[in-house]
Amino acid sequence: MKFEKINNFNNDQNKEGESKKNIKKIAFKKFQELKSSPEIQKYIKRIEKIAKVFFISCILTINSLIIKKGIEEKEQYLKYNQSHYSEVDKQNIRSMEEEIAKKAGLEIVDNIKKRDFEIFIENKDKKINENLEFNGFNELGIDANILKELWSDKNGSYPKNWISKNIKKINYINQNKDILDKENNKLIAAASSSINNIDFYKLKHYENLSKKDLLYNLDMFFSHEIGHHNDWHNSPNINLLERLEIFSKILNRLNGESKLISFDNAFNLSKKEYYELKGNDINTQTGEYFAEVCRNYFNFPGWLKQVFPEDFDLIDKYIKKTDPDFDPFKAVNQRLKIIDQVE
Repeated sequence: MKFEKINNFNNDQNKEGESKKNIKKIAFKKFQELKSSPEIQKYIKRIEKIAKVFFISCILTINSLIIKKGIEEKEQYLKYNQSHYSEVDKQNIRSMEEEIAKKAGLEIVDNIKKRDFEIFIENKDKKINENLEFNGFNELGIDANILKELWSDKNGSYPKNWISKNIKKINYINQNKDILDKENNKLIAAASSSINNIDFYKLKHYENLSKKDLLYNLDMFFSHEIGHHNDWHNSPNINLLERLEIFSKILNRLNGESKLISFDNAFNLSKKEYYELKGNDINTQTGEYFAEVCRNYFNFPGWLKQVFPEDFDLIDKYIKKTDPDFDPFKAVNQRLKIIDQVE
């Protein structure tokens, strides 16, 4: 008896399920018929048209807001330039633009002007980064607190605002970064820069270094990369006239006969092969020259001043426009003391 009741119950459930399926099929069929009717098609087309118009109006509204914002920002920039530059400055800017255009091309001038505008807009809401982030250095057994002291622009180790205004993260990535030259020979990058970041990469010789020597090596690479973050293309601390001036001076040094050869010969900037490796475009060449002048200035200021006085004066005057109290001799001694405390 129980068995029969269970069977009956199952049969009823199956019939109910089939009935629901049939209802769905009928409802779907009716919906399709209704949808294909001329009257409903009219409504559908009207709804589609309204939706398209709404979508287009939204896009136009967004675009108009972007355009309006762009115009307002451009007006602010022009107003700033009008009020902050004397007539002599304006004439100097025009002269610099003409000079650079003759030597390096009009595109370079346009790029510098474009970057000055972009940085002006970025700086409106930009705040000094009080919490520089260090990642991955534990892989090397290095305490981030040491790096915070070593790579600081608040204690005289580096010029004011050279780090806290430009950098958010400094990372150690425990793998090799390969780069290829023109002949596709594989080379290893020690460090690289991107927007707001400096990344260090694994080098084989790190394994054999003491912590002191390792920190010394890292600081060498850092002083090059921080140069990239503070050149005419990236610095938030200078104006258009200063961007044009420093680029023009570096370009003259690059084209001169007594180009910088680094103290430790890590980069021989007088050799054509160096530029073929780094890139033949003038932006790359001038950027690398500037970064390497920075590295020598921060680490071997006495040697740079004696052997390449033009490069020393160039970077020293550039830095002291925004940090008149910075002393590269005291700075390097301070960083060496910080490194010497490490066991």
